[in-house]
Amino acid sequence: MIKKIPSQYDHYKTDIVLYEWWRLIGPRHVLLWQSAITITVMQIPFGLAGYVGFLDYVELQLGWLTVVAIAANRWTIVFFALKRSIRASKPVSLQIRSLRNPIRLIGASIGTGVGIIAGLVSAAAYSIPLGVGVGVSIGAIAVLYTASSEAVPIGVKRPMDPLFNDRRFSLVIGFVLGAYAVLYYSTIYGVRVAVLYGMMCVLGAVCSSAYMRYVIAVFYGWTLGFPLRLNKFLAWCYDSGILRQSGSGYQFRHQELEEFLSAQGQ
Repeated sequence: MIKKIPSQYDHYKTDIVLYEWWRLIGPRHVLLWQSAITITVMQIPFGLAGYVGFLDYVELQLGWLTVVAIAANRWTIVFFALKRSIRASKPVSLQIRSLRNPIRLIGASIGTGVGIIAGLVSAAAYSIPLGVGVGVSIGAIAVLYTASSEAVPIGVKRPMDPLFNDRRFSLVIGFVLGAYAVLYYSTIYGVRVAVLYGMMCVLGAVCSSAYMRYVIAVFYGWTLGFPLRLNKFLAWCYDSGILRQSGSGYQFRHQELEEFLSAQGQ
């Protein structure tokens, strides 16, 4: 089954690339599952807070217009996470050395400058600690995005490395976005609402990542008969001499075995 899938996706394709596994076994099903999981998981913070009772509390304290605004901001965050979960086709890794590129360096510098200005304004309007937090978080977001890039198969030591890098990046960017959300929304709606928004940012970044897509693809493939521990199974095939590593993917080592398996799959 594993031999047959890549050739169905592309007649000339023989590599088994883990971060493209979702494309090979059913992209529409995997995307639908990831979208549904992203939307559902991002409801957890407000669900734990008791959404109905929480909105009643806010309405009594701040008014019903604030309730509408909070709901609008909440679903805006969900929308951006959902958009990322659909468009992020490859894992992302943080490459600080890429800032040597003049264009990336200019982008990071502009983002840092915006962070400094926003920090100064927040410090003048509210407090110095808040201003420092806003400035640092905006600058960090700018640097993270300009220094990140999609995974490339060159120089990969293990096929899972691009996905592990994507998982680390998603956690880092999620916590940085969450920190900014807490600082920003605390000045508008209070700390309680801001913390819920921050939790949504972290969960949204993780659920919309390429690593989460791989996890969902593995579980979906398991329902079709593929190994649940796909990476472990392919690593065993590599250790046994059945497969060889080619960049971020696996290839069959012996042409005779590959031809035999292809014939069995027909």
